[in-house]
Amino acid sequence: MKFGEVIYIEWVDSTSDYQGWHEPLKEKVVALQPIHTIGFYLYETEDAVVTTHSVSEEHAFNTFSIPKGTIKTMEVINAKQE
Repeated sequence: MKFGEVIYIEWVDSTSDYQGWHEPLKEKVVALQPIHTIGFYLYETEDAVVTTHSVSEEHAFNTFSIPKGTIKTMEVINAKQE
């Protein structure tokens, strides 16, 4: 993948079903939530894929790092025109 390509990532985020103090239920299964992210690809590290919502030719505004271990699918949905 190249800097500035538009990508789609489906990943799984942590979740919580409780707020505040509670008695945990051993048999309750907490369903992890699938998350869908569309953004501009910036780069990858050993542990994460880094995206942004706004990009110029050489700069990005705000970044969003998604841990690689949580990613289910990732694909380019619109290659940047050169």
